[in-house]
Amino acid sequence: MGNIAGPAEIETGGGSIRLSSANGPVRAETGGGSIELNGVSSARAETGAGGIVAKFVSSTGERTDSVLETSAGDITVYLAPNLPISIRASIDVANGHSIRSDFSDIHVSSEGGDYGPKTVTAEGTLNGGGPVLKIRTTTGDINIRRAGH
Repeated sequence: MGNIAGPAEIETGGGSIRLSSANGPVRAETGGGSIELNGVSSARAETGAGGIVAKFVSSTGERTDSVLETSAGDITVYLAPNLPISIRASIDVANGHSIRSDFSDIHVSSEGGDYGPKTVTAEGTLNGGGPVLKIRTTTGDINIRRAGH
């Protein structure tokens, strides 16, 4: 899908979803497949199995809390450097998986491990904080990157 001038709602039983940009909140859901959101101010994206890539941009539009969730897959988030946002990220079964962040304000911690599932979480606020971005994968890596190098 191309550029959406407003909110967008996209749903598929299985298959990938790709969106160039949207000026309003986006909801994308697929039973299995990757989701790629190239320029959004807020989004709720969910896939049963597959990776998620989302680029969050500063926008003058309404910004709401965002959720990115997959059962099995990596999630990569690109954040505009000046974006006021609060991050809550977690990997439920993190054995062999990790959260990596370009931002020193996002603190990563882990618990469990040796004999059971290890969970890894990360949280922090950027540019004074703002709407919450929840990132969750059951098993996969999470990467939080600074956009526009």
